[in-house]
Amino acid sequence: DDDSADDDDSADDDDSADCTVDSDGDGSGACEDCDDDDPDNFPGNLEVSDGQDNDCDGLVDGDDPDLLVVPPGMVVAPAGSFWMGCAPSDAACLARELPYHEVALDTFLIDETEVTNDAYADFLTIHGSDCGGHDCVDLAAEEAELFQPEGPWIPETGREDHPMVEVTWYGADSYCSWAGKRLPTEAEWEKAARGTDERIYPWGSAPPDCTLAVFNDGSGTLGCGAFSSWPVGSLPAGASPYGALDMAGNVMEWVADRSDTNYYASSPPTNPTGPASGSNRVFRGGAWDDYAHVHRASARYEGGPWYSSGTIGFRCASTP
Repeated sequence: DDDSADDDDSADDDDSADCTVDSDGDGSGACEDCDDDDPDNFPGNLEVSDGQDNDCDGLVDGDDPDLLVVPPGMVVAPAGSFWMGCAPSDAACLARELPYHEVALDTFLIDETEVTNDAYADFLTIHGSDCGGHDCVDLAAEEAELFQPEGPWIPETGREDHPMVEVTWYGADSYCSWAGKRLPTEAEWEKAARGTDERIYPWGSAPPDCTLAVFNDGSGTLGCGAFSSWPVGSLPAGASPYGALDMAGNVMEWVADRSDTNYYASSPPTNPTGPASGSNRVFRGGAWDDYAHVHRASARYEGGPWYSSGTIGFRCASTP
C-alpha cells in the first residue's frame, strides 16, 4: 500500500511538472493552453479569422463573439513572439542587425500594401502639404508623382496605384494619423514581414526572383524590367505569412522608430518602440533598384525625418 501511495505522489508531481511546460513560448503553460504547439493560440489572446481557437475559449472564428474584425485593406499579426534581427542561417548579416533576439508583440494590424499615390493625393487635398511645420513630400523632386494643376491633388497618369514616394517621415506619420492609424514600429514591421518561423524573406529563405519581389535581379533591368515601382500588390506569391504584400521590393518603407545601430543590444523584449532619442528614423524593406540582400526582412536603414526619395514609401498599422 505504501508503494502505491508513493506512486500516486509521483504521478501528482509529474502532472504538476507538465503544467509548467510552455512548448510554444507564448507564456501559457500546457495545462491552460489549448494548443501548446502554436504561439498564436493562448488564453487571453485576440480571436482572429484563421480557422483556429486563438483565445482558447472553445469557439473558432465567426462562432466566437470576441472575433476581431479586420478592416478592408489590412491584415492581422496575432500576439506572440518572434526572432528579430539577422538569423544565424543568413550569410549577409550586418552589425546593425545583431544580436538576433526574441521579441514578444501584442496583436496589431498592418496595411496589406504600401500607401498609393491615389490615397496620398486625397490626403494632400484635404490636409494640405504641411506636416507639423515640415514638408510632407518633396513635390519638386524629379521622381514626385503628384501634382496640383488646380483644385485637388492628382497622381501622374498611370501611377495612381503605385506606391507613394518622395514622402518624408513627417509626411508618412501625418498621413497615418489622419487615416486613424499610425506608423508600425520597427519590430511590428519585421514580424509582419517574416512571421515566427525565422525565415529570411517574407516568402521563405530562398533568394528573391521577379515572381516574388520587384527588385534589381542583376540582369541590368531594374525593377524586374520596369525601371520603376510596380502597382502595389502585384506579386501575391511574395506575400508574408500574414498576407502583407511588397514587404520586400517595390519601395522601402518608413517605420515609427528612431534609429540606433546598437539598439538591439539593449532593446526591451516586449513591444519595443525604438530609442528614446536620436535624430534619424528607420526605413525597412528593399526597393525596385536594390539587390537581393537589401530585401532580407532583417535589413534596416536610416535617414533624417526630412529626407525623401523616389524609392521610399510607407504603410500604416493600428492597434485593435
